[in-house]
Amino acid sequence: ALGLRWYLPRSGPYYRRERVAQGERAEALVTGLQAAPTLRAYALERQQLTRIREASWSAVRISIEVFHMLTRFFARNNRAECVGLLAVLTTGYLLVRSGSTSVGEVTAAALFFHRIFNPLGILVSLFDEVQSAGASLTRLAGVALMPPAEEAPPVTVPRGPLEVRGLSHA
Repeated sequence: ALGLRWYLPRSGPYYRRERVAQGERAEALVTGLQAAPTLRAYALERQQLTRIREASWSAVRISIEVFHMLTRFFARNNRAECVGLLAVLTTGYLLVRSGSTSVGEVTAAALFFHRIFNPLGILVSLFDEVQSAGASLTRLAGVALMPPAEEAPPVTVPRGPLEVRGLSHA
């Protein structure tokens, strides 16, 4: 619970930044592919490759930050499990030493406690997926809710002959 209280407010902004960076990388790649003939014609290949490289590294850096935050989150959960297991084992040791219980009963209690954390771990990882999906949905909803582009005024074509002067091609 404490791990989630730490994780939830932090993860949303990270995932949003990650989605934006991934979108910028995809835009740079698609632009480079679709506009390849034009980029070659104007000798702009290097600038586009630099743009793709920078967008890619930005996405990589943010993804590493997200992964670092996620591992800190899982480490907090593992620490909580360790502290709880140590408390069970310490209490069990004291009870066995005083003759109040057996080693088998303490072992069973420790194993039950440890087994509780498997479903909790799965539930916690689901929170990560929900946060990631929420960031994607927010980005998608943002695009869907954008106002429509203004329509260009209709082009009026003058009637009569059309004359072109000084036209050349190289």
